[in-house]
Amino acid sequence: MKIIQNILNTIVNAIGGPSMLKFLVRRTLAAIPVLFAIMVVTFGLTRIMPGGPFDAVGQRSMPAHIRAQLEERYGLNKALFFDTPSNANGAEVQWGKQAYAKGGFGEDVSGVYAELDNTGVRFRGTYNLIVWDDEAERLVEYERNPFKNWVEENSDLVYTVNTLSTLSTSSLSMPTGIGGVANYMTATGVTNHSLQELAEYNEDCRPYKQYPGWAVLATREECKTSSGNVSFVVNRSKDVFRIDALDSQFWNYVWGVLHFDFGPSLNIADRESLQVRDEILLRLPVSMEVGVIAVIFGFSLGIPLGVLAAIYHNTFIDFIATFFAVLGQSTPNIVLAPILIIIVALELQWLPVPDGSGWKDPFFSRTHLENLILPTIALGTGMSASIARLTRASLLQVLNEDYIRTARAKGLRERTVIYLHGLKNSLIPVATILGPLLAGILTGTFIIELIFVIPGLGETFITSVGARDYTMIMAVTLLYSVFLIIGNIMVDVIYTWLD
Repeated sequence: MKIIQNILNTIVNAIGGPSMLKFLVRRTLAAIPVLFAIMVVTFGLTRIMPGGPFDAVGQRSMPAHIRAQLEERYGLNKALFFDTPSNANGAEVQWGKQAYAKGGFGEDVSGVYAELDNTGVRFRGTYNLIVWDDEAERLVEYERNPFKNWVEENSDLVYTVNTLSTLSTSSLSMPTGIGGVANYMTATGVTNHSLQELAEYNEDCRPYKQYPGWAVLATREECKTSSGNVSFVVNRSKDVFRIDALDSQFWNYVWGVLHFDFGPSLNIADRESLQVRDEILLRLPVSMEVGVIAVIFGFSLGIPLGVLAAIYHNTFIDFIATFFAVLGQSTPNIVLAPILIIIVALELQWLPVPDGSGWKDPFFSRTHLENLILPTIALGTGMSASIARLTRASLLQVLNEDYIRTARAKGLRERTVIYLHGLKNSLIPVATILGPLLAGILTGTFIIELIFVIPGLGETFITSVGARDYTMIMAVTLLYSVFLIIGNIMVDVIYTWLD
């Protein structure tokens, strides 16, 4: 226990003491409403952009009925922020010649029938899955385990897939739909079963829709795709609690984010059935790897260059350092990156031409390190130029302060005056840009990733904007905001070390 207490005390002292810890806690709590505001603004801006994720596939326009089905499948048919009983986007239903049931997929149920009980607006409601039976001319509720009762009466039988159809035709008491079970068993690769397994069989709930109605507090049976492969898809029903007023696109997304579920990618033309979280986990480490090394390179080159320019102010060294700083800052990545490839990779052949391979190799492998060199130089050069100019200006100002003249008057060595007393305080403005710089670099840079064929997050973000991939845009923007907040908090901690 004492060891843990000593470790905690060491951490608290390292970040600046108890007062700094309280400050960091307040900053972290203040970041929560900031992130929420960013989510609201980003969500609204993505929805007012012209077009939608399902307007076209490639160069071809998406048929209206398929677009409607896809929007229903991914929940884009719901209200944006709040679902009211009369906005025709959620649980409300008009009964008559046409019927619309909330949460369903495919075409709307059609038919002429009387208005059902327990529809309309209620404070508390329970809504199951239903489907219209043309033969019976009535709505039939979904039954999760249609063979359960029959299995209880025939639990001693054993069957194979080949004899399943024969068994179903010879037994008049077996429920209908057994052919679907046979196809399911065949797809799963199982050949021998006891009938007890039929009790766990779930009827496909995808054709069913939710019982109509709007409630302040609702328990709804919803159909979700739980698993599957190229041969079949397993759809399961699940009872969920809903506040219908909040059953909208935005609040459903917020609920998913709280569970670290950013939803599926809506860019079905390029990556159908891909989860946004999986894409981020795949690409973010690559962007962070390039970004962190580029930041280290930029600070390692920029700070010494700025210090030399400040120490040898208005000398040849200062002019040379300032020239290279201005040149590096004025040369954009889109120009510098191809020049590096042409000179280093094509002409001198010191490094291989970037082709996208080797990024999955171990970090210290030769191919991986060779892939990192040119992107790091391209990203870090402009960064180091900005840092060098900022360090030079800040150090020149600090060296003219009274406490620096006092230190020199006391007889301290010039190296001690500059590096111990002057440089630490002059790095405070440099540390200020670290937060935004880290956020931008870590989440990927589109131009560098495109030129050097880096499978990072920057290219994914730009592609998602063009494809109106709402979920990917929201996730990457939120990720950038989190990195920005973390970076600014890190800057506050660095201030206590430098001041």
